[in-house]
Amino acid sequence: AIARKHFSLKGYAEASLEEIVDELGMTRGALYHHFGNKKTLFTAVLAQIQSELGSYVEKSAMEAHDSWDQLVEGCVAFVRFATLTENKRILLLDGPNVVEWKEWRSQDEANSFFHLREQLNILSKEGRLISIDLDMAAIFPYIKPVDIINIRKIRKNLFYGSFIRQDRKLNGFFSVC
Repeated sequence: AIARKHFSLKGYAEASLEEIVDELGMTRGALYHHFGNKKTLFTAVLAQIQSELGSYVEKSAMEAHDSWDQLVEGCVAFVRFATLTENKRILLLDGPNVVEWKEWRSQDEANSFFHLREQLNILSKEGRLISIDLDMAAIFPYIKPVDIINIRKIRKNLFYGSFIRQDRKLNGFFSVC
């Protein structure tokens, strides 16, 4: 919790291991014994947030009874959780830039990406999505913020027009993009 607070408030580059170990009441050597270096500590904090995110998305989505509504609720929950002050910098800014792509992808695939792919698969089996490559459709979490404008183009090609509902939450989600 202490390392998470420092990474969240100061960012990876400005977070000081000295301040973290002082607040923890341990030595720098003890920290290195458990984590090896600052990047490994950050990766462990990111993994914890990714796990919490996956659980939050799943719990939020399961509150809806319709599979489409579950997708919408899950997407909204992802944005809501990821943009919380204590998560935003770690999850959206530093995470993709500090950890290796393979590690980032692995953490996401085990958590929120897993739930997104699962929900898209359900909708596809129900015939509520066009026949698409589900891995391509679920690529949204991997698009860097600078590419977010392209989501508007991509989303038009993913769903049958008849299945896009005038849903406030869905429209709100895509308006962020």
